[in-house]
Amino acid sequence: MYRTFYNDFFNMMFDDSGWYRHAHNPTTVYVVSEEKMKELEQKKKERTLQSIDTQIEKLQAHRKSVEESLPALEHKEE
Repeated sequence: MYRTFYNDFFNMMFDDSGWYRHAHNPTTVYVVSEEKMKELEQKKKERTLQSIDTQIEKLQAHRKSVEESLPALEHKEE
């Protein structure tokens, strides 16, 4: 199979790693003040703690249900 210059050129132009996409889609840069950045970090940490607390509650409920089912299982085995 023969490859031409034009075939390679068009493949490179529309390929994700090609120069055309990088040249015409520059990286987006957001400028944020320090106060806003600290506020966003604080909110992220609060959401993380909320998520951890939710997971702990779910695990405790599951543990309790497993504990409650253990005596029933032990009596059935005897």
